[in-house]
Amino acid sequence: MVQYRTHTPLIPVIPGLPEDPAARMESRRSSAEKLTIILVFIYLSRDVASVDLIPYFRVHHGQRYENVTSESQELSLGSCTVNCVLQEPSACSAFNYRETDGSCQLILHGKSKLIEANGYLSYVQSEEVHLYPECRLTAKGKEYVGGMNVTESGRKCLFWRDYPFGRPDDFSDIPLMIRDDPNFIERHSLDTKWISDPPGMPAYDELYEGHFLNRDSGSHRNYCRNPSGRERPWCFVSDPDIQWEYCNIPFCTDAVAPECKVTRWGGEYMGTKNVTIQGWPCLPWRYQEDIENLLLAFPDPDRVDEDHNFCRNPNVENGSFIYNLNPNAAPWCYLDFRKKYVNLIKWAFCDISFCDLGNEISETGTGVYPDCRLSEKGREYVGSRNETETGRPCLPWLPQPYETPWDFYPRGFLYHLHFMDPFRRPEFNIRHNHCRNPGVDRERPWCFVSDNDTQWEYCDIPFCQDLNPPECKITERGAEYVGKRSVTMSGVPCLPWLQIAFFFLFDKMILKIPDEVDGRHAYCRNPDGRDYGPYCYTGVKYSYCDVPFCPTDDSEKCDVQVGGQCVSE
Repeated sequence: MVQYRTHTPLIPVIPGLPEDPAARMESRRSSAEKLTIILVFIYLSRDVASVDLIPYFRVHHGQRYENVTSESQELSLGSCTVNCVLQEPSACSAFNYRETDGSCQLILHGKSKLIEANGYLSYVQSEEVHLYPECRLTAKGKEYVGGMNVTESGRKCLFWRDYPFGRPDDFSDIPLMIRDDPNFIERHSLDTKWISDPPGMPAYDELYEGHFLNRDSGSHRNYCRNPSGRERPWCFVSDPDIQWEYCNIPFCTDAVAPECKVTRWGGEYMGTKNVTIQGWPCLPWRYQEDIENLLLAFPDPDRVDEDHNFCRNPNVENGSFIYNLNPNAAPWCYLDFRKKYVNLIKWAFCDISFCDLGNEISETGTGVYPDCRLSEKGREYVGSRNETETGRPCLPWLPQPYETPWDFYPRGFLYHLHFMDPFRRPEFNIRHNHCRNPGVDRERPWCFVSDNDTQWEYCDIPFCQDLNPPECKITERGAEYVGKRSVTMSGVPCLPWLQIAFFFLFDKMILKIPDEVDGRHAYCRNPDGRDYGPYCYTGVKYSYCDVPFCPTDDSEKCDVQVGGQCVSE
């Protein structure tokens, strides 16, 4: 499932303003009035205003905002600036200026989008800045993945995965399962039960799930979304007579889609990159005979014309297994020369990095590695804690106590294949009851408990005092290693994992890398449990990296550590 990186919209803080919100707003008003007086004085005395006095949030060259409220001819950019500031009851949200003819266009309501316009400069001036993902880029807002979970009337949103009122009438009934090879499951040791149902939830509905970004409703929790293409984002509410309501999601101040992804899978990405990470050109999506299937999970289905060849992540490429039930590991595209090389490479990943949303861990850590977690989700954790945060003892992972969990990706892989293989001895990998986080959607390490109703609980694993990943490994295979080493033992630089991940089933193995992977991730890892530790690809072949063992407290040489203790082979 999906990992979300969320943040609150950026509101600039002016140095010297009081911390109390009410006092701060009053101080801002007085500051704005003083600024207006200064600007008017400059304007009247010099007929020119200094743009340096205005704290702009963005400037776009060769573009202008579309929904113009008023237009005038001004002598200079400074004059246009003052015109914006003097608007009543408040300054304009943004303005466009063209030096050649002094065109000054004001945008007052803040809901506009950029269009190409040679000679124009566009300035975002309003303090009420709405930044993606906490806003929508399009009218329908299918791409919205923010954290709003109340409707415009103030009703609390219900969880999508609960299927509160079944499948809505406007959800498509296009079949989502395609299996060209009837023996594929048996030949590749896949699980015949695709999806398990979370405790207390209704049976999995493939047609319902396929409408959501990343092909999964559970990861969207109870946030406002628009899976079926209604007028704007909405959600289910508890009133059976109403069933659903729209949400008040603002338009983004900058309506240009960011060239980055917010979620692990990047299903919301609607940028304009149209080449793969290798630099290969993308094929337009309309060339696919199953385009209607694909469009269900597109963030911009209304914009997919005959030329639309931008990187997207609607599902697993259809040459793979469990078609349309799994998203791919990252945005991708079909290749423009796939017919020429039909038996070789048909698709590849694109270089889409994570958006920088400033969501660093703020909690002070108390743990010492490895008995602590280095990240929010703690998928790298290989410590020995074996009880939940409520004090319940953990059940062993094997024998498998319940059905394969809903957040084990890729769906269809056998249960044991979802776990890291840090040890050569299998009893250390899965035949234990230590807290782990082998899935992709849960917030932190957890374990199974002996309660058929709840089945699992989170564990209380503290953050490490030092969140910088150690440049060493705890186990002999080092599957838990999340350091920054990116060269092989011979000093050859590593290729990004996504650059070589188009090989059959290799893209699914990437999901076992404990940290998040985007186009910049070229660090040594061991996702498939190779015997001699972390490795990376430098071409079509891989080489091991020089990742040493972490020293013990007494500097004892240790081949394997479990729970901070040496274990001999």
